[in-house]
Amino acid sequence: MYEIIPHRADVTIQARGKNREEALISLLQGMFAAAEPRFEDGEDVRRPFEVRSESAESFIVDFLNAALAESDIQYEAYEDVKFTELSDTVATGILVGRKAGGFETQIKAATHHDAYAAQEPDGSWKMRVTFDV
Repeated sequence: MYEIIPHRADVTIQARGKNREEALISLLQGMFAAAEPRFEDGEDVRRPFEVRSESAESFIVDFLNAALAESDIQYEAYEDVKFTELSDTVATGILVGRKAGGFETQIKAATHHDAYAAQEPDGSWKMRVTFDV
């Protein structure tokens, strides 16, 4: 579950999940929903990825920027992630998405400004990231 909060020069995505994995997937889905991809016909694409961060604080920003970079290179938008490894600072797996002919909103990067990730008392996760547009 995600919420898109648009501003003039940026957009913020708030996401929740029953666990860290679900919250990260929701952030990714919110990011690409905010970009409004123009999907092309065709089968799903699958792109392997690996992200290693120096700290837990920078991990979610690094993960989302890696997905944005792959999206820019491959002309794709991702709607799901299949994690094979996930920790506070490392993620590997497969990005799942579709070819995109372009985006209504060009997201430049996830920023460290106002980035937030925390486990709630009930075990669920809450995350927030602001993106430059």
